Amino acid sequence: MADRRTCGGMQLIELLAASEEAQDLETLAATLQCDVRTIRRDLDQCSSCCSGCMDWKCGRGKVLVGRGRVTAPLLHRPAGS
Repeated sequence: MADRRTCGGMQLIELLAASEEAQDLETLAATLQCDVRTIRRDLDQCSSCCSGCMDWKCGRGKVLVGRGRVTAPLLHRPAGS
């Protein structure tokens, strides 16, 4: 079994995003070579971290997180403005 660092939340998110159907925890654990408890912890952590974020924009070396509203695109502003 892989430890928590190896299982990784990003791999889990990528697997979940690739499917439109509910995923079996045992199957996810087997795919990521970890146990179901690790999957549950990663899901809890991802949910907790992202619960207040409605929208993400990334560009020009910055990231903007919208909370409860859709954010405007990041715009490049000339230095000094």
